[in-house]
Amino acid sequence: GVAIAGTVVPGWGAVREAVLVAAAALPGAPLLGWDVIHGPRGLLFLGVDAPPAFWPWQARRGLLADQRTRAFFEDSALVRRRDTSKAGVR
Repeated sequence: GVAIAGTVVPGWGAVREAVLVAAAALPGAPLLGWDVIHGPRGLLFLGVDAPPAFWPWQARRGLLADQRTRAFFEDSALVRRRDTSKAGVR
């Protein structure tokens, strides 16, 4: 029952930086879902999903509609490349 839009995540910059450092240690995994919370002694990594669930993002707006996102997913072999040899395919 709480609105999410417009909510500011406290310490977002520190969370983002910690995840980027952790992700850099796993260069063979291009797409991970990180579960991170602010614990009593700082940031706490609860887990990582490889690959993360896509359905929450797909429900709102298709991820593959964005060409940069589609290229990433195709380059990472997370989705098949579209066959653009057929007429009418953009």
